[in-house]
Amino acid sequence: MASLFSSRLSSRSLSLLINIFFIFLIYLHFASQNPSPSGSIQTLNSLAGGDSESCSGGLASLDDHRSKCSYIRSQSKCGPQGYIDYLKILFCIFGQSPVLGHLVLSVWLFVLFYLLGDTAASYFCPSLDSLSKVLKLSPTMAGVTLLSLGNGAPDLFSSVVSFTRSNNGDFGLNSILGGAFFVSSFVVGTICVLIGSRDVSIDRNSFIRDVVFLLVALCCLGLIIFIGKVTIWVALCYLSIYLLYVGFLSVSHFFDRKKRMSEQILRSREDLAEMGVPLLGDITEEKLVLPEKTSQEFKIVFEDPPKRHRSCFSVLVSIIGLPLYLPRRLTIPVVREEKWSKPCAVVSTAIAPVLLTELYCSHYSGSKRNLILYIVSGSIGLILGILAYLTTEKSHPPKKFSLVWLLGGFTMSVTWTYMIAQ
Repeated sequence: MASLFSSRLSSRSLSLLINIFFIFLIYLHFASQNPSPSGSIQTLNSLAGGDSESCSGGLASLDDHRSKCSYIRSQSKCGPQGYIDYLKILFCIFGQSPVLGHLVLSVWLFVLFYLLGDTAASYFCPSLDSLSKVLKLSPTMAGVTLLSLGNGAPDLFSSVVSFTRSNNGDFGLNSILGGAFFVSSFVVGTICVLIGSRDVSIDRNSFIRDVVFLLVALCCLGLIIFIGKVTIWVALCYLSIYLLYVGFLSVSHFFDRKKRMSEQILRSREDLAEMGVPLLGDITEEKLVLPEKTSQEFKIVFEDPPKRHRSCFSVLVSIIGLPLYLPRRLTIPVVREEKWSKPCAVVSTAIAPVLLTELYCSHYSGSKRNLILYIVSGSIGLILGILAYLTTEKSHPPKKFSLVWLLGGFTMSVTWTYMIAQ
């Protein structure tokens, strides 16, 4: 009991520190958006070589941290690639103490990894598990379809956005191949270390099948890079590798399941034959003996649990944790029994289309078009919120249209994974 209490206390302390640091970095992000002095912009442009040089090259030619800060503010090529301007935080706020700035950004990297893991554990994995049950997918099929889609969607979206926003059409595969290498080496290695002491066996045929298809995909990619160009037919053929992989896996899984069912039926028949028990026999009636419960015991069993009064410290911890918890809770539909909340479900269905629109508009400019998209998404969100309010109950998750709710939760959890990765 003491170890359980201490583990819970340490977990809450870690969560508290992460939330406090999250609030601190958001403050730094807004503090770094102050306008820069305009008097030295021309001088900085001439010193840094104008727009012909990259941002890193321009910063290397400057020595003073104030000059670097002004240069970053004045150059569009030094703009952020994601949602937070890390260069402004590093050179404008922590310009006089770069070591502290690197330390803060390193801790922020840890916070992002925590957010990724918590989003996957609290939202993505439960949605994946529920979708697999509703669609009646085996763990193997769910792993190569839904799980692969969830893991690969952030890389897909970021790569497509990077390609469509580039002026010269350059398209790098380093991030995709790096992600595949990271998953196949670091993640697998970590899992092997954690389960090394347990007796866990891996299906040899499945492992060889997956490795062969991965090598085929890499060989085809190397051939495309060697040729130096991609046509629409080459792209379709490359996509067909994944479809062929899923189809092959489905067929092999079907025959394996049929074989296991036949072996199980044969084994049960052999067990019945060895026992020599007739299928239909005389069964003597036996009365079901129930344990007697006194009224006092029933009172203890069915009595409402005592209400626990929360301390001021626990309330403060909950309030500090809202910046990390509330945005995801109000945009990701959750239909699990233990976490069901009708108000949160209604709000999430109403806000989710607006969040998707904001994510899209953050990559593409055009104020008039963006305004139309916001109006359309707001109208769709309002309609979905009204439908969610009319078709759900306060006491339990919706029984009807559960697949739609699960798809919405799965989509928004993948969206949050992409946003955190950015």
